[in-house]
Amino acid sequence: MRYHAPAHPRAPQAPGPCLRSRQRILHQGNGLRAFHIAAALLTCGTLISAPALNAAAQPATRATSSKQGARRVPVPASTSTATPAPRVLPVPADPALPASPAVRLPDAGAPNTSATPTQSYGPPAGSDLTFQMKLAEVERRTGRLDREWTLAGLVDEALRRHPATQSAWHQARAATADVKAAKSAYYPTVTLDVSHNGSYSAQDTFPIGSSEASIANLTPSLLVSWTLIDFGRDASVEAARFTQLARNYDFNTAVQGVVSTILINYYEVEGTRANVVNAEAALALAEGTLDSTNAKFEAGIGNATDVAQARQNVAQSQFDLEQARGLYDVAQVRLTQAVGFPASIRLKVRPPNMQPKLDILDRSVDSLIDLALKRRPDVASRYAQWRAQIAQAKSLEGDILPRVTLQTSSGREYYTGWGGGTTGSGPGVYGGRNGSMDNASYTLSFSVDVFDGGLKRARAESARQQAESLRAQVADTEVAAMADVATSYASFKASVKKYRAAQALEDASQKSLEATRESYKAGLRNIIDLLTAERNLAAARTSVAASRTELFSEAIRLANATGTFLPIQSGHARETLIKVGVKPESTRQKAKP
Repeated sequence: MRYHAPAHPRAPQAPGPCLRSRQRILHQGNGLRAFHIAAALLTCGTLISAPALNAAAQPATRATSSKQGARRVPVPASTSTATPAPRVLPVPADPALPASPAVRLPDAGAPNTSATPTQSYGPPAGSDLTFQMKLAEVERRTGRLDREWTLAGLVDEALRRHPATQSAWHQARAATADVKAAKSAYYPTVTLDVSHNGSYSAQDTFPIGSSEASIANLTPSLLVSWTLIDFGRDASVEAARFTQLARNYDFNTAVQGVVSTILINYYEVEGTRANVVNAEAALALAEGTLDSTNAKFEAGIGNATDVAQARQNVAQSQFDLEQARGLYDVAQVRLTQAVGFPASIRLKVRPPNMQPKLDILDRSVDSLIDLALKRRPDVASRYAQWRAQIAQAKSLEGDILPRVTLQTSSGREYYTGWGGGTTGSGPGVYGGRNGSMDNASYTLSFSVDVFDGGLKRARAESARQQAESLRAQVADTEVAAMADVATSYASFKASVKKYRAAQALEDASQKSLEATRESYKAGLRNIIDLLTAERNLAAARTSVAASRTELFSEAIRLANATGTFLPIQSGHARETLIKVGVKPESTRQKAKP
């Protein structure tokens, strides 16, 4: 039987791709049924158990006879008792997407009653994407996005918006708070405690009479606890300070990553823009050649083959232009995304007005490697993590030793009471009694774990081994940094040579085209030679743009490899950290990030 979508109260809706896939399962032959089952799973996004698939893919049938021959028709659902009902297992809900009900396969023998999906997925209300789009719309209306963006402006905007720098910054702030928390162990803990309690009692004694009593106490006290001797306290503070340094260098690493991404995307936009300009120039040149060829053909000194080849050159130039424009649009989207704006925005970017400095080629690779080991924040961060783990191991070893703690308390108890005697016998023993009482005490405790099953020693040994592991990671990071510098330096040198060769190729291609055009006008060259010279010039200009973009990109990668994106004060990590390890109190002016 045919599957019919239910009537919608507003307007009839056509079955969506999910329901159409499910319909094909019921109405296709056995040979294609398995394929459509897989298509339904991919389209609908639900997981269906194997019995349900078998029930849907092979419904119970019965044979009937007619004049055309035997055929098989589905058995109605009311008569099929052996097939279990399909069990649908919904996909775990994604908190970022709206929940969708699980969709069952239409039963072969019963009319369908499931609703047709009419809503498409989109960002939930209040999501970051919606907020970013609203913010971009406000900025567009105020004209802020319509200005011409310089490279410095793009970098500043990205550092302000990018979540990587924000996350690293908050991690650094959290590490600073951890240092303060570790230093708090040097100070006593003072606690103010105020308690109030009261009681009331009444008793009837026959034939003596009744008695009542009430008393209330108010006791403020001041408790002081101070750890006088703790052999692991200094190491805990040292570990927190090295962790703080590591988080600061991680923030510098995040800044360098964002800056390098912006720079590479910026020069990619400029490179694709240059390709568009070159493609437009090549198209204009091809159209000029076509006009010249048509004029010669109309004058009777040309032939139809030349005209056809010139038209083919124009068509190829148009294709190259559209391809260049597409790549330019993609590069703009990448730059917009890197900055943090929605991808639908197109930024007006000011072209660069300078070339990369080539004086770095005068330096040796060894000097650049030495510079990288001093300035790269990832190397410094790994080194600080190693030192922090060493300090953590010392702190755990100090926990094995005794600890001396002083606890003092002082307070005053205020009390009042009445009653206590029999009825009619006066105020009694508590009657009208008010007063106060002072108390003070101290406790000097000496504590050490005599036996704990080796727990503390095992923890200290684990921390020590983790420190050795981080030491090996420091060496691995240094080796990777040296390889990164050497590779980036070689690539930069090659890009410089390629750029200079591309410039020479463009100049030679321009001169060759001019000579070929003059020879073509004189009848010494044919149209093939002229079109080839034009294509060679267009390819040479494209090579210049590509090599220039590569030159900028490799210069950025080399700067990133040597850690020269940030001021020199953030570098010299090894010397600074070694000084921190020797004199912890003298690093506030020397180790500011």
